Amino acid sequence: MKHILVINRWAGPTVDYESWLDHRSHRISYLASGRRLAALAPLRERFGAAVREVDTDNVDEVIAAARDIERQVGTIDGVVALAEMDLLPAARVRECLGIPGDRLEDLIAVRDKRVMKRRMRAAGARVAAFTSCEDAASLEDFVRRHGFPLVVKPARGYGGYWVQVLSSQAELQAALADVERRDWMCETYVNGQLYHADGLVEAGRVSLCRAWRYVNTPLAYNRAEPLGGYVVDSPRLAGLVLELAQTAADALGVTSVFHLEFFETDDGDLVFSEIAARTGGGPINELFRDLYGVDLLASHAAAQAGVEPPHRRLVEEAHYLIAGYLCFPEPHERPARVTRVADVAGGISEIYKARVPEVGTIFDSSASHLDVAGEFLYRGSTTRQVRAAIDRTLEKFTVEWESAPLATATDATPTLEEALRGRLERRVDVFEDPRP
Repeated sequence: MKHILVINRWAGPTVDYESWLDHRSHRISYLASGRRLAALAPLRERFGAAVREVDTDNVDEVIAAARDIERQVGTIDGVVALAEMDLLPAARVRECLGIPGDRLEDLIAVRDKRVMKRRMRAAGARVAAFTSCEDAASLEDFVRRHGFPLVVKPARGYGGYWVQVLSSQAELQAALADVERRDWMCETYVNGQLYHADGLVEAGRVSLCRAWRYVNTPLAYNRAEPLGGYVVDSPRLAGLVLELAQTAADALGVTSVFHLEFFETDDGDLVFSEIAARTGGGPINELFRDLYGVDLLASHAAAQAGVEPPHRRLVEEAHYLIAGYLCFPEPHERPARVTRVADVAGGISEIYKARVPEVGTIFDSSASHLDVAGEFLYRGSTTRQVRAAIDRTLEKFTVEWESAPLATATDATPTLEEALRGRLERRVDVFEDPRP
């Protein structure tokens, strides 16, 4: 029996640690904060799991809580962190307590995009030209050589937050005026279609990989536009993506699940954008589990904990199913009350699951990227069929809302933007400076 420590970032009905880890064969302890604690209550009641409230954005507090759990429950044999922003704190816990698993040096290439892109370029992948924003002279030279548009973003960011496409020197200076430049990067704009690929690495080889064409982009989603994707059934593209994913696994040390983003240019070439050593967000894992018989989150948890991966349900039709998803974001201005919903799930046969809010639902300031104003999951036999179903949903589905009284919000809860900015700012010192 192993003692496994979980750093939990999530709340809500999609949190299913009982499926991801065997609570009867192992002792499982948890660290979480705020409303994320509620998701763990059933595990404490059913299995006696130790649960500690901790600010998971405070690395020192996480380490201290882990030491306390180890004193009370016993030696920790593995640390599980399934959210991207918790990978580094988990690595610090392993280092400080002598627990097997990834260290900071193992994760730097999948969390710092400057290191990531250098290694991928050295491995032969096509990568957009880039530079760090900390050196003003180098940045000015970069702009002279490459011109506009340019993309500026945090080198250790996630989820498309704070990514900006800039078209002039004035926009560039304005974007950099309020940031700590040493943690930002600038790269050339890639004119191409954005994709993501999700899958699994086992024993050093990519054993599962699905390429999805984005409908809109994460950047657009952060501007309150719908975001979706659908699996592409092109054998040519599938082969190129598998090769790119394997290059990333070899060059960056990816050993379990991955979420890869890349562009396809007009000439059919692939340009690497970035990769994360975690499961794709939103409904990606649910689609893999439903349609392809693989729970990526369970596989990731098992790999981090050092236990046997979960049994996989064989899906005979898996190779012939095309998955798709579409998510509508909550309103940026919160709190807001839903006044009307046009539900279209019954009229589109490719939708096999739909989640829409009821009239009267309050969107408040506790929202996260997991909270949506509408979510649809699709399955079909061809890419064309699923894409057409997504297009019909975009045409027909609407949610309307009005401002709600401020009293309905939790005053102590920061807005999503404030919370995310706080997380990023508190994480800049987890790494040593990656520059050679």
